[in-house]
Amino acid sequence: MKKNPIPKEVKELFEYNPETGELTWKKHPRLKGKPAGTTRKDRGGLILQFKINGNHYRSQGARIIWYLQTGEDPGDKCIDHINGNRNDNRFKNLRLATHRENCWNRRGTRGYWRNRNAWRVDIRYDGRTLVCGNFQTEEEAAAFYKEKVLEFRKEFVPLKTNK
Repeated sequence: MKKNPIPKEVKELFEYNPETGELTWKKHPRLKGKPAGTTRKDRGGLILQFKINGNHYRSQGARIIWYLQTGEDPGDKCIDHINGNRNDNRFKNLRLATHRENCWNRRGTRGYWRNRNAWRVDIRYDGRTLVCGNFQTEEEAAAFYKEKVLEFRKEFVPLKTNK
């Protein structure tokens, strides 16, 4: 998805605390010192959205934070929340990712399920579904899935799978 470029004025508009992840208005006549942006409920939780110079920046709070911390516009890259919590905008919880890598870090999906008399394991990787086989118990399927996902996706594995 094409994203609006981050305007250079954000450095004058916002103050960011990397320890708490809070973004506040720096130069707004009525809102100075108050939390910046409005929240909107989305599939992954509440997300920040802004209007700057007449342009809407929906779902881009983390992108603005990335720009404030690094001075780099992420461009077409995504900002992944490492712990999967889109409301946790502490800088140590953010990383650049491709769209695919960002999708890998989703919670609530697992690659194994009950299939007749066995537990089947499939892994989506590089645009394909890898059929990994059937296992007698859910524990065996889960262990195999975890091992393979860590091998393929490396650091872009949901934390609950990574434990």
